[in-house]
Amino acid sequence: MFTRFYRFLCGYVCFSATQGFAERFLNLCSRNGIFLWNLHRDSNGIRAATSIRHYKKIRTAASRSGMLTKIESRQGLPFIISKHKKRIGLFYGAVLAAAFLSMMSTMIWSINISGNNVVTDEQILKALEETGVSHGTFRKDINAATVRFDVMSEIPELSYLTVNVLGSCLEVEVAEQTAEPHVADKSLPCDVASTIDGQIAALEVYNGTALHKQGEAIRAGEILAAGFIELTDGSVKLCHAEAYALIRTDIAFECTALRNTETLCKTKEKSYITLHIMGLDIPLHKKNDTPPDIIRTKTMCINGVPLPFSVTREIRRTYSPQEIERNDKTLILSAAEEYLATKTELLGNAHICSGEIALEQTSDSVAVRGNYLAEISAGKVKEILTE
Repeated sequence: MFTRFYRFLCGYVCFSATQGFAERFLNLCSRNGIFLWNLHRDSNGIRAATSIRHYKKIRTAASRSGMLTKIESRQGLPFIISKHKKRIGLFYGAVLAAAFLSMMSTMIWSINISGNNVVTDEQILKALEETGVSHGTFRKDINAATVRFDVMSEIPELSYLTVNVLGSCLEVEVAEQTAEPHVADKSLPCDVASTIDGQIAALEVYNGTALHKQGEAIRAGEILAAGFIELTDGSVKLCHAEAYALIRTDIAFECTALRNTETLCKTKEKSYITLHIMGLDIPLHKKNDTPPDIIRTKTMCINGVPLPFSVTREIRRTYSPQEIERNDKTLILSAAEEYLATKTELLGNAHICSGEIALEQTSDSVAVRGNYLAEISAGKVKEILTE
């Protein structure tokens, strides 16, 4: 393989030799150090290949042996360059392109981030940039241990970060910290009080003394489980009361949608485009300090691998208050949406025993009323103040 590549670089000729004495011709070539290859004989003489330098010496051996030589073809880089010498710019362009690609392969041109849910890619990219790692950074300048320490110091929400360089791609894998569960301080004495009015559907006291029983009525703020324990000797010991209370109560609410209402309507929208090419930002607009309403970035990918070419579109909108008049269908849908949102907020974690819905429509509005009987977990810790 190397020999063929060397011959291509230096160039060679394929020739034919006819008439005369072929054996004497070959002996003279060997004696004069003329190297031949691809040698074979046909009915007219012999055919072979030799280098350009050796072919210039072959005439002496040919004349002494009575052979007539003729070049059949010219092969190799020197003949290709000579053939296209008027287009030498293409050759230099190819060389420069090869050198450019070789230099580009030593840099980072794509950064893949995985494992993050709460922390955004933008936060991680900004932290990487502050440590000196961005698009266009030389691979040899990246110290994985330093990058890991600096980024995790910058973003305390991360519990783990690893950096791997794969070709011109930087793979960043992170893990986020889980929030510590809130643990109540059980050393403080406290009661468990009801947060709503209603009837006790269930009451389970795990620590403390129950002051009410199942089926009794209770008002908001009343103590369900007191933070004390009566000992066998008749004394009382303060404790941190723990109890589960399920209160059955009536919940009624109303949602109204007006036909004529004032809302913000979009009056103007303008897009600002920024090109990101190999770490260079090229804005196609004048500088604008107004924060955008929407930011969309699209990165060019090949076979799922991101390339250092992306486009960011910033959308800025202008709104103005306008009074609109809604038709019957839109009015009912608006009231229904507000009703469902309110129901989810009030009864999302409740067990609904029964309920009814009423719709009242006038020329100016639509009202949706809900009346429910539900069981709600309504126990709240209330600290006992001691001196």
